[in-house]
Amino acid sequence: MLSTTVSNNAGPSVEKRAPSAPGKGSDMPFHKVADCFEGLYRAENRDKRLQLLRKLWKRHGRPDMYPLMRLMLPGMDTKRPNYHLKEKMLAQLYISMLGLPPDSESAKELISWKRPSALSRASAGDFPEKAFAVIESRCPSAESLGPRRELAVADGTPAKQARGI
Repeated sequence: MLSTTVSNNAGPSVEKRAPSAPGKGSDMPFHKVADCFEGLYRAENRDKRLQLLRKLWKRHGRPDMYPLMRLMLPGMDTKRPNYHLKEKMLAQLYISMLGLPPDSESAKELISWKRPSALSRASAGDFPEKAFAVIESRCPSAESLGPRRELAVADGTPAKQARGI
């Protein structure tokens, strides 16, 4: 692997490496990444978080940890633009992508995410929680996703045929 040292006047030298071949980090199933991030979020202390991160790096970060770093630190990714999407625009995008009628309860939940409601009183003011509550029931579980279904979607095969119905 090629290694060079780059120095600028703004700070210490930074070692840059040539991109490696795709590794475990590139191939890690996204639901495992999400489970790990959930564990990091729920960890009670710093030591537990460090232990979980070490385990993640050991299992999936080598030889190519760049994809994992991009997911963990999206604000540090300077090669890709910031989308400048605020909650209101995201709510409208979710409503459109999910095909929700604008006057449906779910659409109203997303649009008025700051207000408590009967459906999700605890998540008032927390847009990600509101969005999760609306989207969760519309998403297949990780167990139902697999190569057969993914290939069927790519090939345009109807979902019922892909499930063997």
